[in-house]
Amino acid sequence: MVNAILPLAVAGEELFMSMSIGIAVYPDDGEDTESLLRNAGAAMYFAKGRGWKDYQFYSEEMNRTSSSRIEIESRPRGALERNEFQLFYQATLDAESGEVVAAEALLRWITADGIMLSPNQFIPVAEESGLIV
Repeated sequence: MVNAILPLAVAGEELFMSMSIGIAVYPDDGEDTESLLRNAGAAMYFAKGRGWKDYQFYSEEMNRTSSSRIEIESRPRGALERNEFQLFYQATLDAESGEVVAAEALLRWITADGIMLSPNQFIPVAEESGLIV
């Protein structure tokens, strides 16, 4: 893992940058430019998921993860109009009195085909793709 993050001075400000690298090797990971770039991209997203300061060699499992990610990334754009997001409330009880002392709001995405996605499945993708900040 790459750990050294040195500041970069820009207009008198210190900026810290990190990178994630995806690696695909010819010919095992692809025999043409398109498949090598696609597989390197899948490896890069996997590396990002491990902390944004990593590199990762491609493996076949990443394509399955990547295609699922692409599907999740493309679907929220219309999900709001289709009312696929639902808000649930989870009560927090006082252990002694049994009274409700707070409530936690939990957002769930229930797709048109009835699959419930938890926030840890769609929020990181939506943040990275710029759908939410």
